[in-house]
Amino acid sequence: MRALGLHILPSLATTDVRVSGQELAALEGEVNVLRAGLRGVVDALLEQGVQVVSNGDPYATVLARLENIGEAVRRAREMANGGGEVVID
Repeated sequence: MRALGLHILPSLATTDVRVSGQELAALEGEVNVLRAGLRGVVDALLEQGVQVVSNGDPYATVLARLENIGEAVRRAREMANGGGEVVID
């Protein structure tokens, strides 16, 4: 994922992610990059032996997770005074 220019989501490999304030736009951008290249991203993960826990369709599973993150970003932005935060662990 770093090859796609992503910085926030790849860090999940080693740590939890906490994003707030102006970083929310960066996280949203990373989600959009992955959505746009979903098939290639999932194919690459599977080729690397990454276990995608799914209901039988890894593409639908990854898309659902990306949609959840996108929704979390939207909700964080709605918090009073921009005080929302997205936490992924």
